[in-house]
Amino acid sequence: LGVYAAAAELGLRIPRDLAVAGFDGIALGKYSLPPLTTIVQPAREKGRKAASLALDILNGAHPGHHTFDFTLEIRGSTLITGG
Repeated sequence: LGVYAAAAELGLRIPRDLAVAGFDGIALGKYSLPPLTTIVQPAREKGRKAASLALDILNGAHPGHHTFDFTLEIRGSTLITGG
């Protein structure tokens, strides 16, 4: 959301002059003006996996790569409507 403040200071309009998207699905994003487009990830699942991997590393394991499902919430910060 700091990008919103910086854009305002520079006289840029979101999304007309600058499209903005987040990657963490913060709750405030849907209440910003315009609402923030974001990728929503399973935060609790990520936290559990991180803790599990940390324990594995402490026990001498070499954990591999892990991916999580996500959703893209397209909102007003990336949409241009009208002229």
